Amino acid sequence: MAEAALVAAEYGGTVPRLLAAHGYGPDKSVTAAAVTGGGWVRCSVPGCTYTGAEASVRNHEAKPHKETA
Repeated sequence: MAEAALVAAEYGGTVPRLLAAHGYGPDKSVTAAAVTGGGWVRCSVPGCTYTGAEASVRNHEAKPHKETA
């Protein structure tokens, strides 16, 4: 709830404005920044683009993938 309140109060209620205010956009990926400096990881299944917190990705990897089916 605090995140939503902050986005509403400081960025007009939109995540794109929040991202732009911090320099992210078409030429600077927030996902890539999370992987390189924020502790996020990418799914290890070839062809899968899922990215997130390590526990989330490990849970995701345990599920069947369309890419390998």
